[in-house]
Amino acid sequence: MFENENHKIEIIDGIMYYTCKCKIFSKEIVLEGIKERLAMSNNEDQYIVCDMLSVGYWPASGRNEFGKKEHQACVKVSGVILKSNLIITLLNWLLIFFHIDIPVKIFSNKEEALAWVLKQKEEDENRENQQIEDITKTSYLS
Repeated sequence: MFENENHKIEIIDGIMYYTCKCKIFSKEIVLEGIKERLAMSNNEDQYIVCDMLSVGYWPASGRNEFGKKEHQACVKVSGVILKSNLIITLLNWLLIFFHIDIPVKIFSNKEEALAWVLKQKEEDENRENQQIEDITKTSYLS
């Protein structure tokens, strides 16, 4: 677990929980959070629930930094929790049209975000198990 005055990051049952404890999500805060998230990930893709409920203001520098493609490293799926229903609707709509490499969805509460992330994780595990079964069956047939 990592925790300081700005962030709390922990991994529980294969899910990384990130909580921003700041009211202003500046570029410096974004970079610090990403650095700590990467350190905890051990270069493995993580299923993440990202709690941003305390954030009241995202300056342009923080938004631009947060959205950079290179900061998607070691993220398999991300469920983000925000408090503004208008922003949640707008961002989920934009995610349909602007393709990013990882599944991301915006929510208004932790329970919904966690349920979605767990569903994504289960689907990935089922897909991987099916691939292993397919490879095993092919190996026996050879």
